Amino acid sequence: FAAVVASSDENRFDANSVEDLIRTSGVSRATFYEQFDEKLDCFRAAEDEMVAAAISAVADEFGGEGDAIRRPRAALEAFVRLIVAQPAAARMCLVESYAAGETGISPVRRAIDWIILLGRDAAEQMPDRAAMPPELLRGIIGGLYQVIYGRLLTRREEELPDLVPGLWEWAMSFP
Repeated sequence: FAAVVASSDENRFDANSVEDLIRTSGVSRATFYEQFDEKLDCFRAAEDEMVAAAISAVADEFGGEGDAIRRPRAALEAFVRLIVAQPAAARMCLVESYAAGETGISPVRRAIDWIILLGRDAAEQMPDRAAMPPELLRGIIGGLYQVIYGRLLTRREEELPDLVPGLWEWAMSFP
């Protein structure tokens, strides 16, 4: 999985070959093909692991301590920390997944849908947000995603922690 992350970070996903993955990982061709049918299978398996880790980090914060406003903000902060700690993996999942087509983007879409459900549950516990339309919540989460995507695309993910207060204020500005 580290080889697909490193290869995707060095080159675009579609510019990599199975040979690149084999060379980077140091495994034999036979070993690679015992595990995966093609590079997209390897990409998807690595992506599934990373998306699951991100979901776990976010879920831990949503279910953690604090009031109804603090927990969702802590979840956003945890997600940003994960991105900053592992930018190549985040870039692979959130940027290169588009180059991998529907197979690559579907885990990200499912994760976003799951975060929207968590956000809806969190909004229902917040004062003045229980009746928030689902379209508005989807738009807010989409806006956050676009900021994160843009920073990853331009390799400026280290700016994200400083943006969290403003992003949170923006997200909470919708009654």
